[in-house]
Amino acid sequence: MQAVLKKSPRNAPVGIIIGEAFLSRLSFGIITFALPFLALALGMSYTEIGILATLRLVAATALRPLVALIVNRLGTGRLYLAALLLRTLVALLFAFASAPWMLYGIRLLHGLSTALRDPTAAILITETGESARMARSFAWYATAREGGAMLGYLIAGIGLTWTGDDYRLIFLVSTLLSLTSLLLVALRFPRPAGGPPVADKAVQTAEAPAGQGWRHLALWGLLVTLGATLVTGLFPIIATEYGGLSKAEISLILTGSTLLTLFGTPLFGWVADRYSRRMVAGIRAGTSIGSSLILWLFPHFFGILGGRLTDDAGKAAFRPAWGALIADFTTPYTPQQRRNFITYLDTAQSTGEALGPVLAGLLWDNLGIYWLLAFRVLLGIGAELYAYRFIGAPRGQEEQIPLLTEPVSGLLLSDEQMATQGTGADGWLSAFVNASALHRLPPACLHRLAERMEAIAFREGEVVVWQNDPSDFYYLIREGGCRLLHNDVEVGTLGPLDAFGEEALVAGNSRNATVVMISDGLLMRIGREDVEEILLRPMVKRISLEEVRSLALKGAILIDVRSRREYRQRRLVRSINIPLFLLRAKLRKLIPARPYILYCDDGSRSLIATFLLILAGYEAYLLDNPQTAFKVLAARD
Repeated sequence: MQAVLKKSPRNAPVGIIIGEAFLSRLSFGIITFALPFLALALGMSYTEIGILATLRLVAATALRPLVALIVNRLGTGRLYLAALLLRTLVALLFAFASAPWMLYGIRLLHGLSTALRDPTAAILITETGESARMARSFAWYATAREGGAMLGYLIAGIGLTWTGDDYRLIFLVSTLLSLTSLLLVALRFPRPAGGPPVADKAVQTAEAPAGQGWRHLALWGLLVTLGATLVTGLFPIIATEYGGLSKAEISLILTGSTLLTLFGTPLFGWVADRYSRRMVAGIRAGTSIGSSLILWLFPHFFGILGGRLTDDAGKAAFRPAWGALIADFTTPYTPQQRRNFITYLDTAQSTGEALGPVLAGLLWDNLGIYWLLAFRVLLGIGAELYAYRFIGAPRGQEEQIPLLTEPVSGLLLSDEQMATQGTGADGWLSAFVNASALHRLPPACLHRLAERMEAIAFREGEVVVWQNDPSDFYYLIREGGCRLLHNDVEVGTLGPLDAFGEEALVAGNSRNATVVMISDGLLMRIGREDVEEILLRPMVKRISLEEVRSLALKGAILIDVRSRREYRQRRLVRSINIPLFLLRAKLRKLIPARPYILYCDDGSRSLIATFLLILAGYEAYLLDNPQTAFKVLAARD
């Protein structure tokens, strides 16, 4: 087990997706900046260049529904890699394009890569991100995309100037960046474990309720993005034709707007996680109303500046909150259904973005700018009323998972259902999750836990595991009770919702006790690889020496889980000693309000101890690289 852990990627999956987003948008920003100039050099008209610019988005929007049909057959990870490979090919083809028809064909391929990549990236974030930090995960994802695109524009502008418009070289640089993002994901993104074992049918095959929540969310997302892009899609034209601004003034406003988006998105992500995701997402409709009124009343530089910054504040708020709402609304469904729904929701948002500029142009041409702004105000009001009626008024953090009252595979139940069903066929795992720290797991991990658990029935007096046998499974007691025997002496009993076997399983040791049924019962078990993938990696957080110092200032307690002899020989300053074999007995004596940092000499015993404390509901962290800590923080006798 230790060898597996040491070889596993150190970066969290969401971090890898964020890194890929930055590199891909860096490459995409270079293409976006250079492509219109290449088209102009090839003799294309302004109209043709405009069509070329929108072709990717139109193709991506049209092809996104197809992704829902293939994502569960090919797998999210494979589709993600295929999209990145196709995007790299697109950048390479642009380097050798020499005719307008080539640009159109490559742009269609670019749209296909976007249709494949964007929804699969969103699915992977929802499946691997921590539920309580979901908005912040999407916030950093959006910030990485925005920052990468801005840097790409800068590189392309400087590159074309220095190389004398050498488009081939510029697109080859874009290809190299796209290839780097592909290699990052291919080499560093963790591969899923093998298929789930045959599990309890009540857990594995139950279908999620159909529900209407995701459909209402999709229509609301379309209305909000449609209203927002009515102005943002035509901003340069509105600024020059309506506000009378120069190109330099527009550039200044766009610089400020980019900075607001970069710094505001993470802030709004934190607010969405801390308070209400629905409320933060709804800010965008409100800013559409506010910016339209500002533009109407103040058609000059400061009015255009205020309107644009107001719009960008809504954009910064919407991106992380929208991603988190998607995760929340699709949590109750099976993984297959959830992936389809996320694709549909992403399609709804992109459809609004594609239709916005087109509808704005039609309204402006036929009715005038004031009617366009008035229509935008009405659309924003309608979006807010629709959200209040069908999605729910923003109340606070409790509405982050609005559909948890619908049971899914026996996993997620309301408090009322828990009270009436207890530990029966539908409630046992929910009860265990709520009674332990497993509620901290991402929703996707909880679903995988339900899918991969195997139900085993035992008779009274039957031995579940023998002392000194190899450890292969982690057990949860669903029904019945057990007694623990160490060297044929009874040392304790276990009942429903208790678990055992994690110590030997994680450490790779043999069983230290015999477990015998004291009544007929039903036990759920999960194998070693699944424990590592679903429980250990998401739940156990490794911290550095610098983070130890920071937590110490907040009252953290450092626990050495080695033997007393090892502790006396060498220990860290201000640490206490609770040997691993005594940790269970000492759990109730620990102070619940204090964080705990655990260590040993190589991380094996402290990994088990950290996992035990987390399962017991304590805030616990695993000290990374303890040997380095011994050199810096060793206690002196």
